[in-house]
Amino acid sequence: MNVSSASDGTHRAVARAKNEKKPESSPTPASSTRSNTFQKTYQKDTFTSRVSQVNPKPIDPVMLKTQRDLSLARQKLGAEQLAQKPPLLQPPPNPLPPQFIEQQKRIDAAEKEVKKLEALEAKQYARNPSEVERARFQVFMERLPALEQQYGKQRAAEIARQTYYNSAVWNGVGGAASAQKGQINAAGLPHDPKFLGRQTRGGYEGNFRTPDGQPLEMGHVLAGVDWELNGRGKKFNNPFDRNAVTVVGDLAWLIGDGLKKPTETKKRFDAEGDNNWNGDIDGLNIAERLKRNPNLGLAQAFKDYYGGNAYQRRVDEWAQHSKYFLRQANGEPARDKNGNYQLNQRLLQKDAENFFRVLNLGNDPGQIVGGLVIGHFNDWLAAHRAR
Repeated sequence: MNVSSASDGTHRAVARAKNEKKPESSPTPASSTRSNTFQKTYQKDTFTSRVSQVNPKPIDPVMLKTQRDLSLARQKLGAEQLAQKPPLLQPPPNPLPPQFIEQQKRIDAAEKEVKKLEALEAKQYARNPSEVERARFQVFMERLPALEQQYGKQRAAEIARQTYYNSAVWNGVGGAASAQKGQINAAGLPHDPKFLGRQTRGGYEGNFRTPDGQPLEMGHVLAGVDWELNGRGKKFNNPFDRNAVTVVGDLAWLIGDGLKKPTETKKRFDAEGDNNWNGDIDGLNIAERLKRNPNLGLAQAFKDYYGGNAYQRRVDEWAQHSKYFLRQANGEPARDKNGNYQLNQRLLQKDAENFFRVLNLGNDPGQIVGGLVIGHFNDWLAAHRAR
């Protein structure tokens, strides 16, 4: 990128980044001390007094029933699809062989029921989208224990992630076989109805709301959790580690997007949405809990995190265990005079730019846009830490 073409606002942002003062306490990069610090922090609920307690209003019972019915209908459809023996070629032959006719009738009836309920969901969503998303979250939390009981926590995390991210690219870099359509339906997890077939997705969006109404993209959560539980990105120097499939990956994507119009990086950052950043950080926090306690169940980890107020202090918890924060000598994350965490912007920018190079066959993004994007993310963190 030609630096001279940047706007005055861009030059000012870069100048601020170069002149950025170090914290008065001279923090150091993350060290092994943060392990004990994190364990102490989340077990003792250090931040509880600084956040509001979870006291959600009851979910609309009609919308909750729709989500439960839709989950059951998808499970039934998936069971019928998986029962096809042998599976039909796609598209199926016309006319169907006699042995498939009755089976296809059952599949058609199950698909009709799913579509009817999705149409009802669409009407409810048009009227009150946040309430539908709260109902989706509730049904996800009800369904996850059954998946874990059926498959075990590693496979349950995989099929849950594949509901939302199931493209050849996602499964390929993670060393997983793609899930069949019947397997996704049989899992019965809530999701947006529109299938996104592009290689960056290959699944459905998971737009939910937490009990207190915060937006959350569940696919982002499960990317981090699946990557940790199934050891993805930990072999052969695979650059697609759990940071890359969450925060770092989204920042790299924004760097690439910002190269098109550097003066619009803030606009593009805001368009990413709280739901995605919340999902990225929640996925990393739950993954870290599962890493530190191998005996912790998948559903229990989600219940512990979302059943109380832990998710309301997601930034604080992430700061306790992430390498992307500067630290005091005692391992505690460093803060500035306003109480905001001191992000290790240099390291995060380096990792995001390196991952951009991986995604773009070695093309160099330069440092101007990366600095702007990381600066916007730093501001987002400051606005979303627990008060």
